[in-house]
Amino acid sequence: MPASARKIVGIVAEFNPFHAGHKYLIEQVRASGADAVIAVVGGNYTQRGEFSIVDKWAKTQMALEGGVDVVLELPVQFTLNSADYFARGAVEILEKAGCTHLAFGTESDFDYAKFGEFYRSNTESILREFELIEDPRLSYTEKMKLVYEKLYPEFEFEDNTPNHVLALSYAKFTNLELMPIKRVGEGYHSASAIREKLLDGTETIEGAHINRVVGEFEAVRFLLARGVRNVFQVDDGLLLRLTKNAENAKTLDELIELTKSRNYSASRVRRALKYILLGISEMPEHTYLRLLGMNEIGKAVMREVEYISNVRRNEAELLELEIKADRIFNLMTDNKDEQNFSKYPIIRPTVF
Repeated sequence: MPASARKIVGIVAEFNPFHAGHKYLIEQVRASGADAVIAVVGGNYTQRGEFSIVDKWAKTQMALEGGVDVVLELPVQFTLNSADYFARGAVEILEKAGCTHLAFGTESDFDYAKFGEFYRSNTESILREFELIEDPRLSYTEKMKLVYEKLYPEFEFEDNTPNHVLALSYAKFTNLELMPIKRVGEGYHSASAIREKLLDGTETIEGAHINRVVGEFEAVRFLLARGVRNVFQVDDGLLLRLTKNAENAKTLDELIELTKSRNYSASRVRRALKYILLGISEMPEHTYLRLLGMNEIGKAVMREVEYISNVRRNEAELLELEIKADRIFNLMTDNKDEQNFSKYPIIRPTVF
């Protein structure tokens, strides 16, 4: 079958860990007639600003066993970010990998394709309206909601559903054909419950190390006390709050709770602490394809694109921050398994 005739569906997931909701999404994609499924996966960090409960190699193994044909890594700068940055990086990778469709779970019946067309056709007007809102009490999300409600009356902002928020961002940044798939079950909450059971030992994942954080709070307090400059998305107001509250907080969770406010959500504060820990000062202009694993179907797909497989020393500059982030992951968790130079993509036989 010529490449142009194939239906290659991309999905974006954290697999933190892989659960029934992910399996359902993949099954629905397969049932739609997909010739291949490519997943872009956050590595050892999550969009909420946490270390992953399992490392990226365990995620890859679970994804391949769960029906994915290719697993690609989302660079850490995009993983540890707000919905727009996260989505932009992920869809750029899927487009480079040759995907024709983008599937995602959502609780909403919203017309994402129509919204995406509206956004791309009216970006300048949207940004202009946004700049006209001067109320300092409003967060970025609240301002953008007002803009959309004015310019796009059909808009529904369900800000208590992370999947809807991400889906809006996917629609804004891609021309891939969108495949919204109605979610079933508890979704995010079930993933959180699974992580709790993994940490307390009432559940296990065969062959996977369950990562426990050690020393992150002390490291963050040290860096804040020493002085922080030029960190991405850490403005003077947020830095002042973090520095002051770090003197009184007893735990990382308490520091986040003391620092969050109307303008700084808990997720933003949590991500800011990771930016400080990793020394992230700016966003890269473009992504790259870092292969974590594939099966025989995936091999045929990836034969037509350029990607990084095993990390050679001459590729270390391109992956410099990723390598640094994974070393810090090793330091800040009880997972001491080297994540890059000693690793090769997982190759799994295709099983039907």
